[in-house]
Amino acid sequence: MRNFIKPAGSPARHRARGLAAVVASVALAAGLGAYPAVQAEETTAVSDITTDDAGLPTYSWMDDDTPSSSATPSAPAAASASNSASASASKPAEAPATANPVTVERKGDIDRIVVNDPEGDAWEFGGKASKENIFALQREGKGEIKEVLSVTADGRKLEPYDYGFVNSVDGGFVAFNLNALHTIPPMVVEIEVRTVGVGEYAIANSNEVPSEAQLAESGYGKGRPAEEAPDQSVGQNRAVATIPGYPDTLLNVSGLNTEWVNNNPQLTFKVGGTEKIYRLTRFAVKKTRNDSNTKNIEGPVTIRVIRDGGEVVSKTYNFTTVGKGANPDVLNQRFWNKNAQEKSYDTEFRLVPEVDDLKIKSGDTIKLTLTGPPNGQYGVQVWGQGIFTPAPSDKFRLEGEGVLVKDLGVTGDNPFVSTGEFLQDSNFERAYVRVRAPNSPLAIERYDVTVDRIEDGVKLEKRVISATADEVVYEVYPVSVATGKRLPSAKVPKDAKIAATAKYPSRPRAVESTVTVFGSPAEDAPKPTVPSEAPKGQLISSTYPNPPMPKKCGLKIAIVADLSTSLSYADYNGFDASKSAAKQLAKSLQGTPTEVGIYSFADRAANNSGGPQPVDGPNGELNPQITTAIDSWRSGSVGAATNWEAGLRAVKDGNYDVVYFITDGMPTSDNSDWQNSLLEHKRDGKNYGAFVQETSLNRAVIAADELKSNGTRVVPLMVDLRLGKNREFVVERDYVLKNLKDYAETAKNRYSYRTATGLQVGSTAKYPNQDILVNIEEGLKQGNSDQRLFRFMHNLDDGREKSGKERPPRLDGKEYVNDTQWGIENLTHGLRTVKSMGEDISGPNDTVRLNSYGQLTGELKKLGEEVSQLCEGKVIVKKQIVDASGNPLRNNVKDWEFSISSDAPVVGLQDGRTRFADQQLTSVKEGATSEGNVPDDQANAVWPIHSERPVEVAIAETQQEPYRLYQRGGKNAVCTQKLKGEEAKAADVKNDGETGFKVGIPATEDGHLATVTCTVSNTEEVEEMVRLQLQKVDASDTATALKGAKFVVRETPTGPTTLPVEWDESTKSYRTDTQLVPGTEYYLVETQSPIAEDGQPYTLLAAPVRFKIVNDERGYVVQVARGDTWTSELADAGLWTKRPNQPADATAYLQVANVRQGNLPKTGGYGLQAPLVLSSMLILLGAALGRRQMM
Repeated sequence: MRNFIKPAGSPARHRARGLAAVVASVALAAGLGAYPAVQAEETTAVSDITTDDAGLPTYSWMDDDTPSSSATPSAPAAASASNSASASASKPAEAPATANPVTVERKGDIDRIVVNDPEGDAWEFGGKASKENIFALQREGKGEIKEVLSVTADGRKLEPYDYGFVNSVDGGFVAFNLNALHTIPPMVVEIEVRTVGVGEYAIANSNEVPSEAQLAESGYGKGRPAEEAPDQSVGQNRAVATIPGYPDTLLNVSGLNTEWVNNNPQLTFKVGGTEKIYRLTRFAVKKTRNDSNTKNIEGPVTIRVIRDGGEVVSKTYNFTTVGKGANPDVLNQRFWNKNAQEKSYDTEFRLVPEVDDLKIKSGDTIKLTLTGPPNGQYGVQVWGQGIFTPAPSDKFRLEGEGVLVKDLGVTGDNPFVSTGEFLQDSNFERAYVRVRAPNSPLAIERYDVTVDRIEDGVKLEKRVISATADEVVYEVYPVSVATGKRLPSAKVPKDAKIAATAKYPSRPRAVESTVTVFGSPAEDAPKPTVPSEAPKGQLISSTYPNPPMPKKCGLKIAIVADLSTSLSYADYNGFDASKSAAKQLAKSLQGTPTEVGIYSFADRAANNSGGPQPVDGPNGELNPQITTAIDSWRSGSVGAATNWEAGLRAVKDGNYDVVYFITDGMPTSDNSDWQNSLLEHKRDGKNYGAFVQETSLNRAVIAADELKSNGTRVVPLMVDLRLGKNREFVVERDYVLKNLKDYAETAKNRYSYRTATGLQVGSTAKYPNQDILVNIEEGLKQGNSDQRLFRFMHNLDDGREKSGKERPPRLDGKEYVNDTQWGIENLTHGLRTVKSMGEDISGPNDTVRLNSYGQLTGELKKLGEEVSQLCEGKVIVKKQIVDASGNPLRNNVKDWEFSISSDAPVVGLQDGRTRFADQQLTSVKEGATSEGNVPDDQANAVWPIHSERPVEVAIAETQQEPYRLYQRGGKNAVCTQKLKGEEAKAADVKNDGETGFKVGIPATEDGHLATVTCTVSNTEEVEEMVRLQLQKVDASDTATALKGAKFVVRETPTGPTTLPVEWDESTKSYRTDTQLVPGTEYYLVETQSPIAEDGQPYTLLAAPVRFKIVNDERGYVVQVARGDTWTSELADAGLWTKRPNQPADATAYLQVANVRQGNLPKTGGYGLQAPLVLSSMLILLGAALGRRQMM
């Protein structure tokens, strides 16, 4: 058997994996064949399929070179390999089988060494490798090694950097890299070595293998690409793409059913996975081996996909059989294992890259009709590639949770480096990183997080939380250098930088990365202060990072709409569009405890709604206060210019969680009114508020920082301003003036321009049909000099120059501009984009750009639905006290502690943060009663769950005296789930320890999470003793009770203390006295088996049966241990619970089946089918641990 698991670097680890081969061989000796038996009508889940300990499938397409023909396989060797359950379909040449697996043929000065090890024992199933994952052959003889010419393992030539040699006094070593192998350990290794003199070779022990450093002189490791170097990062690496360019993942298969159509199999099953949509890349079909079968499992294959009761795909594909490698030009089918007739009973079918449009969804039913023998038990595996909608651009976010971190943006383009800065002395707890990169081969990606300044004696370690073909999630946390133990936090000074790096072997078409930094402010760490005003002559940047979107139900949201003049010239009526969009946002939030405030701004701001208002009106309609406030938006109601500061300051006292700030312009005005001291003329000037000014932008940044410092997230929705006759020109940037102000004193139309000024202004620099310049950059492009462009701001009267000397504008409202200062560099801060200004008041990548006002309604609806979803996914735990029979005594009991945990930080807290785990006491709101049924939020522990995908959570209760858990149906809890638009239904519950359980939180395709409600019951402990009643039956006739057996019950498997079990003639059963304690573990031992009527004895139970008695809704029930799990039905072991129609009080029942001696051996475990169960388990264990195909 081969070992297909990437080694961890330990010889002991290699040997442990190699043991799997021995285990599987034992199982095969039991006569069960290469695969565990799977009934056609039974479910074949992913757990039934042979995988390695990384969860990788045992099938993989190989691009092998043609094997060497210098050696031919012997008949014994070929037969041995053929019978191996994991033998490769592509066999290299094999040397004749000899007692010594190493043979040498010398020609001239070249030794050709062949190591033939079809079973893996010569390499000790990997145990001969060194800690650095190196195999070696030791050479003894005269002379020395001059050169290693080639190393070929299982038909594949290794690169020169993967092998080398070392000479020693007694001979030397030839070594090669274990990580470069196709199978581990290799079946056939062919090495050509140039030497001085004749030598003999043997496989070196792991402690004799030379190190990388010793081999380096011969070229080992030299030139190895960095991407192929072993990844030393903590955690599991991603899987190598099994088909170049198509990294895929093994999908879940359930409900497998086999039918025979025209003497061929038709396999019907459901597929599932973590992604919404998959591209079907390949599938494998296998069956139990039958050496009399004369048909291959092969194409053509008809694939039908059934979704929602209808057939959505029906296609037939032909396949070409390949014996070695994958043919890139045609669909391939590979025969992995053949029977004695040389017919494949294990075939893999590859679809991509030729067929890349066969798409399936999780939950689809698939029917495969193909050629194959009409007998035996079939299994199937399916692989798919998650399909993502390409993002318009890469998305990177770095945010803080409990600690202030400023996102400094992303540098580079593969590698990408997201950088943040700590804004105060902090206690750094961990960084949680999630990277999604569609259609990227992720095997050799490099991820890393660094902090440039952290307290002494601390280093960072990484733990991979999950990894799929398209996404990796990991965390980085502080560790003590001295002890190697994880620390709760580490001190990081203000201004320290944190950087997350993602590198790919090829540039993905879209990358989405989120880095969440968890921590807390250091003691007495001051908060950054927001300046009251900006220094003159410079543009300031934001002091505060934009808070992340709170992940809680019941947000307070402000909608702030720009009502400036430019909306009148939009390609779509901007005023009507803003009203429609705001109402749509509010409507999408109905039915949630969200509150919405309505505001507007232009020159000044208005609080239209009077602050935050509930979205629902008294009769369930949209709150009239909100609709009335929105309807008050109209042109000219708050002026004409664009005063961002006014709009932002208007919401300051509302204590909002998020502000949606809608604007189509740039900040041209502010609250300081510096632009004109003649207030009575302020709004009469045609060009007032037409240009971006230094003070106006700075004051908007300060206003936004004040909001962000108090936890309010700012989200600008920037609608493109379009100019030109056909609105073909999109204003994406303009110059920021250095507070440029004219010298007007009394003129009314002072900023108007006319031909008398000599200024040439085209349609792309002004509003349609207006003499108002609104874009300086475009004005300069149209032939105007700097001086001419800015001179139009002089004192004009009705379009004609006043008599007398012209007066130039003032710079910063103070100094006159002289003739040497007309240059653009003196009067402006240069160009700044609309996107940059939006990020000035929010944060990197926090601005939403819209092409037109026509898109605004859809965008706000989407944002509203995202907020509404925060009120959907949650886990509700109810506590119930029941009597001994399970009848409720008290519902919704308060003050009972529960804890919840997940593998990802999806558990929501009341303050909007998310955590991996939390704990709560069930509580009752004031005025509620703990008797009877009360609303969900009144007597429970409730956790919001925030995730884009289905998740699983683990819940456990803290027991209270004198209560114990009361199971229902053998489960520690009863749960229901309710998805949006669906009726509530039972949720699958898995017991997790004595008092815990795990439950999944499903989600719809569009991301709506379910609400899962679980009831946990407890009953008061009573000192009640229970009797055990056994019935011994014949396995072939369970109606026949067997007399003559003898049993004892022990408290330990072999302990001296026993409880007698006596025959009771009236019930035809064996009974103990009423002296067993519920919940206590006991062992049932059979000391004498019964005798059949023909005198033949029955078999004994070959091992003590570990059992306990529990009390659930059925009464007292016997549960039998199978490993770490407990079950009342263990039919394959001849043990099951069978209760009479009228069970006696305080009695638990168990039925034990026996077979006659000679039918089965007494060894292997207790019960009827123990040898069968054991051998099946051995096959699964051996296959899972002993096989992996690597590229």
